[in-house]
Amino acid sequence: MNHPPVERTRGSTHSRPNRAGQSYRIGYIYPQSGPAGIYGPSCQSCGQLAVDRLNATDGIRSRPVELVPIDGGLTPPQVAHHVDTLITQGSIDAITGWHISAVRAEVARTTASRIPYVYAALHEGGTLNPHVVYAGESPAMQIGPALHWLHTEMGLQRWAIVGNDYIWPRNTAQYVHRYTRTNNLTITGEKYVPLGTDNYDTVVHELTTNPPDGVIMLLVGQDAVSFSRAFTNAGLTSDIARFSPIIEENVLLAADSNSNHNLYASAGYFDTLLTSQALDFATTYQNTYGDRSPRLNSIGESCYEAIMLLAALQTPPNDPPHDRVFESPRGRTTLTGNQINQDIYIAQADGLEFDVLDRINHPNLT
Repeated sequence: MNHPPVERTRGSTHSRPNRAGQSYRIGYIYPQSGPAGIYGPSCQSCGQLAVDRLNATDGIRSRPVELVPIDGGLTPPQVAHHVDTLITQGSIDAITGWHISAVRAEVARTTASRIPYVYAALHEGGTLNPHVVYAGESPAMQIGPALHWLHTEMGLQRWAIVGNDYIWPRNTAQYVHRYTRTNNLTITGEKYVPLGTDNYDTVVHELTTNPPDGVIMLLVGQDAVSFSRAFTNAGLTSDIARFSPIIEENVLLAADSNSNHNLYASAGYFDTLLTSQALDFATTYQNTYGDRSPRLNSIGESCYEAIMLLAALQTPPNDPPHDRVFESPRGRTTLTGNQINQDIYIAQADGLEFDVLDRINHPNLT
């Protein structure tokens, strides 16, 4: 798989200075503010862990690697403007990090054919931008298998959708509707709220009036915390399950254990995953940062994954196959075109951590 060509065709009309011989600087977009800011410390620590590993060997292209933090919690145009300025100044060689899809869409227009862009986060699927390498999970990879498992193992058939009002939740919901129509599942209703919503009384009241078997939560960061608290205060946790592809250990901690009952998640990585690769990664993380480190989770680990993938893509294989295979904390992952495929795990919240229940081996990408 070839990453996007590096010559400039869009964005600023200024030429990009040559950075050969200097450090390889990665524009690292992750949320430092806003509802997703709860993920920030884990993104920061896991990103630096990847850089430390690369610099302990040969860096990237025999150049030491350096992260240039960019706040992905700003508005998408603000983030894209910052990225464009850095590219034009010759200050960065590539872009990666975890940020919401609305930010990705703006940034991709800025980086297209200028510098490589590896997107760490889960995404909404559909038509993929050819100028972006997608290191995260798609709905077909992550949500379809989870809904099948929850239907087969838990009998959950009737679902409501609650999500933030932007690209990822709405387009992911389109996938959910297509999936449920062909798999004997029902959508009882859906509700979208702006990012940063902290009052979910109306949403919870609607769920009380027309209770589904489960709620698909497409809520980011602090919004997921606020919804879970309102859901719990309404006494719904025993009767209505919740499933989310984006909930991770920081959200469990912020919501408190009482709000985490009957809550399920799916992802390519959990802190409690007991594979040899995951255990090695957790040991390295613990040895590096100690007991007071940010929570290790799927979102932070995805940043580590994306940086290592970015580095690997700078050196073409000797005999390039159709797919490229990589070993990572998630296990064996395969890059098909510009989308990573990987095993997916189903987990249930157990207090402030996840109990991994099952593995879906390299789900279908379609």
